[in-house]
Amino acid sequence: MKIIHSYLSYSSFIKRFGHFSEIGQLENYEFKIKSKLQLPISFLSQLLFLLTSGWKTDVFIVQFSGYHALLPALFARLTGKKSVIISGGTDCVSFPGIGYGYFNKPILKTFTKWSYQLCHHFT
Repeated sequence: MKIIHSYLSYSSFIKRFGHFSEIGQLENYEFKIKSKLQLPISFLSQLLFLLTSGWKTDVFIVQFSGYHALLPALFARLTGKKSVIISGGTDCVSFPGIGYGYFNKPILKTFTKWSYQLCHHFT
C-alpha cells in the first residue's frame, strides 16, 4: 500500500507519525508556507506533486485540516482513493471570545469545511 502523508511543517508531533511506514510505503509531503502571499505557489507545488505521485497512491493522510488538506481530499475523491484527516487543535475548535480556531477565520473556515466534507474519514 502506498501512503502520502501531508502536513504543514515537519515538527516533533509529525515525526511521531512515522509508524505509517509500517503499514505501507510512506511518502511525506510538507505544504510549505511562510506567508499567505505564498499560498498560490504552495497550492501549485502541491498540485504538481499530486499529479506526479498521487496516481500511484492508495490512501492520503493529512495532518490537520485547512488550506493544505483541500487538494489531497479533492484528488482522492476524484480518483476514487481514500483520504483521512487527522484533526487536532485549531482546526476542530472555535472559541470566538478569544478568536481561536480555524472556524473563526472566514477563508480558512471555508477550506477547513470543504476538506472535512471531501475526505472519507477524519479523526
